[in-house]
Amino acid sequence: MEAADFFASAGEKRSPDQRNGRTSLIEITPRGREVFRKVPKAGIGANSEILGSWPEGELSRLEETLEKLNHSLADWEKK
Repeated sequence: MEAADFFASAGEKRSPDQRNGRTSLIEITPRGREVFRKVPKAGIGANSEILGSWPEGELSRLEETLEKLNHSLADWEKK
């Protein structure tokens, strides 16, 4: 399974960037959030080392902030 297939099945939604055809906008889906919360630390590799000691509340805030950033970038690119 290729990485793109894995992420699509794990809950990632990609859409073409209307201003730059070489890039895609990536959005985590509800399924992606569920998978992210359930994946054992050993299964997330480098993220485990970086984020493994973060409390659940901080991880949730990070997720919310990244989603907000993604939406803001998408809105900005539509201008």
